[in-house]
Amino acid sequence: MTSFGPHTEPCAEIIGVISARGGAGQSTVCQHWAQAVGNGSGRCLLVEMAGGDLAAAVGATPKRFVEDVAEGSVPAAEAATAIGGGTDLLAAGTGWSVFGPPNDAIQHRLVENLSAGPWTVWVIDLCRSRPHRHHPIWSICRTLAVVLEDDVASVTRNYVLVRHLLACGWGGRLGLVLNRMTDGRHAERLRRHFDQITQAFLHLTVPVIGVVPSGDADRRAVAVRQ
Repeated sequence: MTSFGPHTEPCAEIIGVISARGGAGQSTVCQHWAQAVGNGSGRCLLVEMAGGDLAAAVGATPKRFVEDVAEGSVPAAEAATAIGGGTDLLAAGTGWSVFGPPNDAIQHRLVENLSAGPWTVWVIDLCRSRPHRHHPIWSICRTLAVVLEDDVASVTRNYVLVRHLLACGWGGRLGLVLNRMTDGRHAERLRRHFDQITQAFLHLTVPVIGVVPSGDADRRAVAVRQ
């Protein structure tokens, strides 16, 4: 795991949210999870590595972006946009590709600058960045939440993703988020199917650490937090 030294190692609880493909509801899970944490205890930072969808989703119009913080042109606390309930958003602009920060040096600077902020929890939308335990952003995540889509094809895609994450050394930090926003009738069946595959081939069960049911935003947020 990448070391940042005693002065730059983040002390916040850091959750990285990932999925096997775009359109799985990953950004929505991030949004509701961060707002749930902010409405609870502590102060939460919602970070978007790439994509640019979160600002529109929460109705925010940020003037500074995660790229600005990585470059050091503005402190993280000033760049973040308050979105209510003790939650701040650091959205992605157009300076990076869909894979996020272009190199490790930029990621190191971003982590250092974010660590100087006031947040006790970070929820990071990892977008399509490639999983690898030595990448600075990935390596600081205490938990990786894998969003399981509400369709049968996602079971196989997520199995492949989980297998790769295990190979990268994240066996003890994985959790599953069930996305019930499209059709809740199949969510539990999909989870059981996913468990059967992972138990048969990987000899493990990925724990469920969050659920996104249908319903209003507050209800979704509370469910994910639980």
